[in-house]
Amino acid sequence: MFLPFYTEVKRNAERPLSLKEAEEKVKELHDFYKKAWQLHFEIVMPRSDLGMILEELYGALTGDENTAYVYDLLEGVMNKSLETDQALWELTDKVKRSGPLKQAFTDQKSEDIEANLLGTAEGREFLKNLQNFLDEYGYRSANSHEFIDETWVENPLHALSIIAGYVRKDYDFKKNYEDVVKKREESYHDVLAKMPECQEKKQFKLFYGWALDAWGLDEDHHFYIDAMLPATARLFLLNVGTLLADHQVIHQPQDIFHFYYDELLEVLKTPVASHELIVNRKQEFEENRHKKTPPAYGTPPQTGEDPLLERIFGKMGPPEVDETQKIFKGSAASRGVYTGVVKIISDPSQFSKLKQGEVLVCETTAPAWTTLFSLAGAIVTNAGGILSHAGTVAREYKLPAVLGTKVAVDLLKDGDVVTVDGTNGVVTIEQQ
Repeated sequence: MFLPFYTEVKRNAERPLSLKEAEEKVKELHDFYKKAWQLHFEIVMPRSDLGMILEELYGALTGDENTAYVYDLLEGVMNKSLETDQALWELTDKVKRSGPLKQAFTDQKSEDIEANLLGTAEGREFLKNLQNFLDEYGYRSANSHEFIDETWVENPLHALSIIAGYVRKDYDFKKNYEDVVKKREESYHDVLAKMPECQEKKQFKLFYGWALDAWGLDEDHHFYIDAMLPATARLFLLNVGTLLADHQVIHQPQDIFHFYYDELLEVLKTPVASHELIVNRKQEFEENRHKKTPPAYGTPPQTGEDPLLERIFGKMGPPEVDETQKIFKGSAASRGVYTGVVKIISDPSQFSKLKQGEVLVCETTAPAWTTLFSLAGAIVTNAGGILSHAGTVAREYKLPAVLGTKVAVDLLKDGDVVTVDGTNGVVTIEQQ
């Protein structure tokens, strides 16, 4: 359903449109969004339910109270996020094996890399390979779900900057992935050996097989729905924005993103200058970007804990902070203990700040952040649980991760030294 629609949207992004056509296509896009997000949850939720069933069976058969261990048995499942990163590492390997390419990436400002590559035949061939990568994996932006951010496919600088960071690191994606798969298979057989032969064990094996088949859906749905839908829609809407600029409704195509849906339909029906409205909306947008959002408005309902929601969004209730011992807690999302220097990353414009081995501390992560996981030594977030994007990908990269702390970004600063205990969900501040 999705890819044929995106093909049509991209076609409408590249051809001249009349006002009437643009109005019809905007309506079609809006209708598809509603359909896409219904499918989004129909695709994703059964995977989470499988995890909870596996936890229950695992606990009953082994007596292990840490039932979340079953998610360690679901590592090493290829998905579109890992596939994207693998393709970037393959491009990085090309750079490392070539003197001219390596020179183009070494000690250069990101914005100069493309110009350097254009200066050699090998560099131009590399840029063709990069374009092939972007045609397949480039329909994403820094912030999923948004129209306003430039997509990778529009500007190769995004991918070139990531490759420049990878060039400085010694990392073998293929070997590390194969090691994760091997470890997962060994752990699964060890777990089975501890279980008594019974009907419940047969159920566990059945559900485990289903979960293994379905586990890639989380990152795949991010790729095809959360990222690709707004990315292709953005290119189409910029084309509509060009049409409105030609009719002097707005000054530049990007201004279209400051209309509400009903307003956009109205100016496509009756083009009238909307410059003052856009100026006010841009000001409002900038003000909203810098607001500190409270955790809740009003009084949250007093309901019991929902294990599934906790797995996805993190623990409910107030943050767990012990100032005397200089520790705070969150969800134990990925096993292991790591001590390192903190680097706070607020948004993708700061990705280049993260150096190899530093502890990535952020509000939460989205698919575009996956490129940092092979650089970081550990991960700590304010939001998210063990089934969140950060938890799923951290386990694939064997990175200790404590998620959903609610306070990490506020308590820590760049240069602090922390110990991240992803096995027990504890972060210890060693030095500030």
